[in-house]
Amino acid sequence: MITKNLNSFKITTTKQAITSFAGLPLLLGMAKNLGLEEEINALPLKERARGYKPAESAFALMGLIQSGGEALDDVSMLKGDDGLGELWGKIPASNTLGEWLRRYGCKTVHQLGRIQLGTAVKVVRACDIGCGLVLSGVAEIGCGDELRRVVGIQSRGGDVRGAKDADVRDIP
Repeated sequence: MITKNLNSFKITTTKQAITSFAGLPLLLGMAKNLGLEEEINALPLKERARGYKPAESAFALMGLIQSGGEALDDVSMLKGDDGLGELWGKIPASNTLGEWLRRYGCKTVHQLGRIQLGTAVKVVRACDIGCGLVLSGVAEIGCGDELRRVVGIQSRGGDVRGAKDADVRDIP
């Protein structure tokens, strides 16, 4: 047991909002810097001009998963955190997230998969990864008759640094 320097710690109270989810705003900042906010907001999910934007709902779900949430109702732990609210902004309620998820159809799932793979290309390019271990990200996206295979990163001689956004495309 460490007992040295215990007198050097000072415990006080504060009126400032604090959070136990301090890493979530960093994740949100990274997602915004990668351009995910604009790409997700461009998805055909918004039915009205009012309410939350698609990216706000997507980022709330992202935060819910990253904080250990197992059900939509667990978003209440994020909503109840004043410090996170100050850093992140307004967080949708669980029923709002459920309604948003129900708007997803096969086409939207396919578009979201393309966004994911395009983001992977950006991250690989930004990290300057030049190894053949980053394989072509082939994923099957969609449902029913609209199941498609989408290729993400095309390796050129084992080097993905030269991959273009156009390398994210449908393949038969």
